[in-house]
Amino acid sequence: MQRLAAVVEPVVTREGFELVDMAFRPAGRKHVLAVMIDRLGRESYAPPARDESAEDLGTVGIADCVRVSKALSPVLDVEDLITTAYTLEVSSPGLDRPLKTPRHFAMARGMAARIKTRVPVEGESFFIAPIVEAGDETVTIEHRGAPLEVPYRLIARANLEVQL
Repeated sequence: MQRLAAVVEPVVTREGFELVDMAFRPAGRKHVLAVMIDRLGRESYAPPARDESAEDLGTVGIADCVRVSKALSPVLDVEDLITTAYTLEVSSPGLDRPLKTPRHFAMARGMAARIKTRVPVEGESFFIAPIVEAGDETVTIEHRGAPLEVPYRLIARANLEVQL
């Protein structure tokens, strides 16, 4: 995956996007290379005002996914790192976007996140809580009315919690 990311990331960046996540998974007889992108330069994941267009918000649209897919396909064919039949799938992170890096957690400050840890932290390994602060080594969440620091190295998975 690291070699694949080394090929994919520069193309995604050249097209004006950030590589948020990438997965290669089986899908029937074939496989899927799922590439998740977001716009470069975002400062927050806070919900937009309802009267703004997708372009004004800096969100990723279908046309963006198509453009990145068209840019990636020939590069992946030339590099030939995937030896099995696969489908390339480029998508936006969506409302429940994954939080992968300290920067992602910082951009979600004030928003609720769903966090699953590899080992219990303060006796628990699953949290749905607002992000208070995001440092280099830990994210601070509000848990039971008090701040709780969770080291990134202990986080197995984290996503924004969709709140309707």
